Amino acid sequence: MLTKEQFIDNLKKARAVREEISQRYKDEVQECYPAYQVPCELDNSDNLFEVMTDYICYGILPTNKTLEDIWDAFQTLAKKEKWSVDDIKVSYDSDELIKECLADIDLFGDDFMVFAKYQSFYNDSCEFIVDYVDADRPTREKIIEFDALEDEEDYQAMLKEYEEGIESLKGYRTEKMTLKELLEKLEKQNTIF
Repeated sequence: MLTKEQFIDNLKKARAVREEISQRYKDEVQECYPAYQVPCELDNSDNLFEVMTDYICYGILPTNKTLEDIWDAFQTLAKKEKWSVDDIKVSYDSDELIKECLADIDLFGDDFMVFAKYQSFYNDSCEFIVDYVDADRPTREKIIEFDALEDEEDYQAMLKEYEEGIESLKGYRTEKMTLKELLEKLEKQNTIF
């Protein structure tokens, strides 16, 4: 059974993940939300889920409300509406990585080897795959009908991209796997809580 501590901890984890994502994509247009709190009753599921979403996305709570109040409202509504709540899991939006992985599977096959790059969130209490890079160094032999005059520049560009990818893994936990295994892990971590 889900405890108050687990519920609040999972909301905080989700908030930490959201903050990290916002920092990563800070150059893109971000939805603006008022920096002030507004009153809100937590007496129905629509309001409750809106308040939970506002906390996760923007870090705000309604006036005079705490995470404990959200837990109390959640418990009340769960009993009233007979929700089956054993656990709440935090997810990581992986739609873009899944699209990239599917495109790479079409191009290279599902047994192509990659390094998955993991990032930790919320004081290392949860981690997700945030990127991946080719595991095998490109070789001239793998380029079909390699022509030293025409293809050397492309090969050097591939080599540079590979080395930059490997360099980007420094300081992160990595795991070598096939694209098929990566896709399975990305789909699992993309599951909404």
